[in-house]
Amino acid sequence: MAFLLAIAAFTGSIQAFYYEIDEWLNPDFYQTNTSGPLLPATELIDRLESTVPGAEVWYQQAPAATGRSSMLAVSPSWDEKNQQYAQLENNYFYMDPVSGEIIGARMWGKCCFEAENLLNYLYELHHSLTLPGNIGFSIMGIVACAWTLACLTMLYSAIINKKGLPSIGLSLPTTVLLAILMLPVAVSSIAMNFSQQLFKPVVSLFSPVAASIYEQYGEHTIADYGKRKLSYQDAYQMATQLGQQRGWTQPIGELFYSHSYNFYGMAFGLRDPAGMGNNWLYLSAENGAVVGEKTPTAGSAGDLFYYAQLPLHSGRSHGFISQLFIFIVGLITTGLSIMVIIKVMNKAVWQKQAINTHKAKT
Repeated sequence: MAFLLAIAAFTGSIQAFYYEIDEWLNPDFYQTNTSGPLLPATELIDRLESTVPGAEVWYQQAPAATGRSSMLAVSPSWDEKNQQYAQLENNYFYMDPVSGEIIGARMWGKCCFEAENLLNYLYELHHSLTLPGNIGFSIMGIVACAWTLACLTMLYSAIINKKGLPSIGLSLPTTVLLAILMLPVAVSSIAMNFSQQLFKPVVSLFSPVAASIYEQYGEHTIADYGKRKLSYQDAYQMATQLGQQRGWTQPIGELFYSHSYNFYGMAFGLRDPAGMGNNWLYLSAENGAVVGEKTPTAGSAGDLFYYAQLPLHSGRSHGFISQLFIFIVGLITTGLSIMVIIKVMNKAVWQKQAINTHKAKT
């Protein structure tokens, strides 16, 4: 468990500065040399799908500023003629929002240490150990639970028993400090991996937590999803109008289409802002009806506590300060995990030597 926690903590510390490191490694993906009016977001989607055969855009991220690219994620479309999905060399594309040209492309999560793959591979390693299905995701959830229990045990030992962790060289004050630093990140890890299974049910004992759009749709049948009749442009225009009616003044910065549930999602504001996050609106792809919305600064105490977990875990809650906090906590947790591993290995070696000595004497 300490070994897995070391992997999760170290890769998590790097993810706190994902964009900064990834742009340093791959500046051509993010920076453009053109100036002028930006093409409509839906125009970029149409151009990419017409340029890359078999690509169907499911997510788009608006450019963060002038001279920045727009990122689009695609999935393979279904080939009716051959009765199979198209084969794609890349599924993440970076486009110049002025010219509409593709300036970079890569396959998300591809192994391993090339500049274009490193950060995404480490993300998948942090998220799911790169294992298929929900296996790795569940393993990391178990690690998060064990980490939380370890932090609580450290606090109990320090506060109730007045003891630090001398076995790994931690004094009483240091034990308290480290437990307090790690505990909120450990709890947020449970929210990331076991949200519906554990986090929300426990929080709901004190204050109700609303079901997410995915949890709501998970209770429906396929027949309830309808057919896709609205284009990205239709959904974008409808969402813009509905956002204005709600007083959401920021332009749409993220949009996606869920193939599984046949709805569009639109975020008002750029991705990963400081604070609690953006307002989201979800529209049926069949008729444009509002099927859900999320305002991360409104709701019950349980809702607010849950909404705070992602900004906390990603280091985006308070800008650079929170990024640095996650980075430091990740390195501290990695170091403690390694100390535990060394302690256990040394103990195992000592026990083996003691057994061998005993056998030699007898």
